[in-house]
Amino acid sequence: MIHYLMIAVLLGSLALIVYAAEDNEQGIATSEMVTMEKEPQYYPVVNCHLHMGPREEDFALQTKVMDETGMAVSIDLSGGTGEDLRKKLELAKRYPGRYLVFCGFPFSEKDKDDPDIGKKLAASLEESIKAGAAGCGEMGASVVRGYHTWDDPRLEPFWQKAVELRVPLNWHTAQPARYWRPESPDNRIESGSLYHKAPKGQHAMLRERDRVLEKHPDLIVIAAHSS
Repeated sequence: MIHYLMIAVLLGSLALIVYAAEDNEQGIATSEMVTMEKEPQYYPVVNCHLHMGPREEDFALQTKVMDETGMAVSIDLSGGTGEDLRKKLELAKRYPGRYLVFCGFPFSEKDKDDPDIGKKLAASLEESIKAGAAGCGEMGASVVRGYHTWDDPRLEPFWQKAVELRVPLNWHTAQPARYWRPESPDNRIESGSLYHKAPKGQHAMLRERDRVLEKHPDLIVIAAHSS
């Protein structure tokens, strides 16, 4: 698998995928509805940023799209932890060599005042990697919601464990600056984005990230959406 050319791509740039949908709505695609108009003429690629659903049909649909667009491997960033992760890993095993599953970063609102949260995150990371996760992330929402800072001293056990285990971290540090400006006809913000509601600015998040990297230069980081 490591011999494939590692390029992150948008599916739309690879081939035309056609599925039936009503004129007035997007509709729901299933694997049976996907057809290929043109044989792809590309090197096999890796989709390094995918958020998979938890159902067999989600994997069946994605695998068919991959087969028909020359995509060799996909990395699922929605693996979660515990039983959710184990279910995802079992589904991925049905498609040998096609999927890598990253575990979650389970820092929730109830943890924001927990002095031992870093130790708990380190233990969760180790358990997830032993279960078969290939990395951790997408990390980001807990900081945007104001539960902690990236350079929170409590997270030291987590960073140290990530270095010790050599775990790739998909780190969604920040969005482009426009996400901190009000939405308008000239500044459309994607549905569900939290960044325009964040309690801190873009550069504050980036400086926190940089302080972590200066302290832990051996971290393996995939800088998702970073500016």
